[in-house]
Amino acid sequence: MEDPRKVANRESAQKSRDAQRQRLGEDKYKQQRADDERERRTKKKKQAEMAAAAEELEHEQQQQNKLAEPAQAQPQAQAQAQQQLEAARASAAAEEQRLQALRQQREEEQAKLDAIRAAAAAATAPPPPPQQPAPPPPPAAPTAESPPSWQPLPADLIPLSDQLGVSSAPNLGGGDVRKLATVLDTSGDIARVDGALRRLKV
Repeated sequence: MEDPRKVANRESAQKSRDAQRQRLGEDKYKQQRADDERERRTKKKKQAEMAAAAEELEHEQQQQNKLAEPAQAQPQAQAQAQQQLEAARASAAAEEQRLQALRQQREEEQAKLDAIRAAAAAATAPPPPPQQPAPPPPPAAPTAESPPSWQPLPADLIPLSDQLGVSSAPNLGGGDVRKLATVLDTSGDIARVDGALRRLKV
């Protein structure tokens, strides 16, 4: 069942329109109704346009905010990157100092080790042998005298050889040797002495 109030309101509105129509006349009433409808549509259109403009303005504001966020974040990112770079440089410098200290310590340890090795080698090395006196230089070899040139037997020695009756030293007897010794002792002729010696040798 319909609500009595709505029915009463509708009837009242209808009576009001009928009364207005009667007062203004049918044509004027229709004209006013058309004007009211046009005004209502215009107002609704303006409201829709204003809502669209407000929505577009809000969208533009959001876009500007999105664009402004990276611009605001960029200095922060640059500052953070700069801080990270400075921290990395400080860490690298500290690492370099640590490496230098390790190198110096290693060099010192190596020097100590070399000194210990040298001392151990000196302790275990045999003592050097005593210096021997230099041997005296060998005596000078006597100057060899050039042998006398052998001359042919003198003619007067041939009879001596014939008297001895020998031709070589192995066959000489004691008397033969005495004869030759006499020749050596008494003869002043080098040729005769030479011949006598040759008889004793050959």
